[in-house]
Amino acid sequence: MTIIIQTNDDVGVTYEQLIDFDGYVNIHNTADDLGTLLAQEDIGQNVLTGDFTEYDFLSDDPNISGIVSFWERVNEETLVIVSIEGDDEDGEILIDLNNVVAGKSKTNVTVKNDGTPITYD
Repeated sequence: MTIIIQTNDDVGVTYEQLIDFDGYVNIHNTADDLGTLLAQEDIGQNVLTGDFTEYDFLSDDPNISGIVSFWERVNEETLVIVSIEGDDEDGEILIDLNNVVAGKSKTNVTVKNDGTPITYD
């Protein structure tokens, strides 16, 4: 069990602030091995509402397959999850996504690359 009374910046935090916090909790292997992430969970405003839309990737290349899904967060931001296998394709980029690592990518989206705000809807 962990008791949380302050942030890493030594700012006091209450239970009410934590359940409305726009963030996540990471569980690392050890304090000396922060590069090994064992688990991660969104909290507060980052929690997913359960509403999502999912699309299969369309490709002329039979080596490329996967899906992209758009998940609504409580704060009306969007979590984009990419699961892909195969080679990269070129195309117009509307929103930069985080790199795919070990077959997965997660990106929180609030604006398009041109700075235009965007919500889940």
